[in-house]
Amino acid sequence: MIAHDTEPSIDRMFEETLRRDHPGAQRAALEFEVAPVVNLPAQVMRDSPQRMLRALVQVSSKGELTLTQTHEYDVPYMDAIGAALQAARAVPPPDGQDHWAILVFWFHRIGEVAPR
Repeated sequence: MIAHDTEPSIDRMFEETLRRDHPGAQRAALEFEVAPVVNLPAQVMRDSPQRMLRALVQVSSKGELTLTQTHEYDVPYMDAIGAALQAARAVPPPDGQDHWAILVFWFHRIGEVAPR
């Protein structure tokens, strides 16, 4: 399950990344033309039935999505999210500028109930 985080406050580490690497970029009201589909190897979730990761995502003026950072460093999840975002596409921002968004990814093992 993927959700768009609309909380007005953002993680401090995301703020620092935006200030350092993307000064002046605006937050996007993200809509997907092609939604990301995350393919996570089953063995990654062997020890945890559920997992949530917040991701800072760059949205290009053409609607291309790039993973910038996650709130926790976990390579298998980051690789899977990054690949899914590369295959996905957002509705391009109307102002033709690059933007950013925060997406929340919930992972759960097959047979487990996803959080609501």
